[in-house]
Amino acid sequence: MVPTGQNISRCVFLLSISFLSLLAVAPVLSQVLITQSDLLSVMGPGATHFMAMPDSSVVSVNIGSPGGPHLYDFSGVKFTPALTRNNYLVDSIPVLAHRFPSGSITYGTSADSLEVSPVLRFTTDTLFQVGNATTLSGYRFRHFTPNSVFMPFPLSYHASFARGSTYFDTTFNGAWQVTKVYHIYQPALAFVDGYGWLKVLGHTVACLRVKTVYTKTNEMEILFVGSGGLLVVMNMATASPDSGVVPVEECGVLSATNLTGVEDFSQAPVECRLEQNFPNPFNPTTTISFEISTPSPVKLMIIDILGREVETL
Repeated sequence: MVPTGQNISRCVFLLSISFLSLLAVAPVLSQVLITQSDLLSVMGPGATHFMAMPDSSVVSVNIGSPGGPHLYDFSGVKFTPALTRNNYLVDSIPVLAHRFPSGSITYGTSADSLEVSPVLRFTTDTLFQVGNATTLSGYRFRHFTPNSVFMPFPLSYHASFARGSTYFDTTFNGAWQVTKVYHIYQPALAFVDGYGWLKVLGHTVACLRVKTVYTKTNEMEILFVGSGGLLVVMNMATASPDSGVVPVEECGVLSATNLTGVEDFSQAPVECRLEQNFPNPFNPTTTISFEISTPSPVKLMIIDILGREVETL
């Protein structure tokens, strides 16, 4: 909500709630933040996470739309039973320890059954993908130069970042003979273009929608990043629309919490709260964030320091 006017920077904001119905996905989330702790809970070293893939009958999915707040609802998508996967430090896997930076993380059902598994590295403000590793039926290692930015922290609506990198890919057979080598530059740009609620496999959490376009290979990725360690990723051709029902080439759900037999853990607020507007002071616009505890319509009034109503948004 963006008020305008010459004197609004001196205003006091009054929030009043009435009793009509509002969207069932309240509260309105105008400032969703995804932090490093959200991603560490699902991708951190030593943890386990759960992964579910769509049933083979699923060929298209409604990916929602940019903007927000929206309910990105995948509760109707049929998924296969979730797999439990372990998160490993590469230092603990001899064939990877000297190939990737110390402290990097990869994951799979076991250390010797990795299959094109991402190799990730956390810093204080960024999650990088440094490559991929395969230890199943031979060996294949991919290195990204420079390391590809998977996500900066904290991540918020309207953020954008480059994910481009050069991929150096080498495949070995069981006798460690090189069977294939190639490298390719892959430019990519990511935009946080939507926000709201993510609903999938019994979970409902606040989320951001991240759209990544790979211009060289004509691919597009839509990633839904939820608080508490819940992610839904979908890959499609760039020719596909970025909203509505689209054909999906690949899709998956990752969660720090078991994806079967869970209760909804919607993180709704327990009280009404009006946040400080940002920026403040401002000229000519500012953003006002608020939360409400139950589905209700919201009346937002702006009054000056004398208590006179300036405007009702």
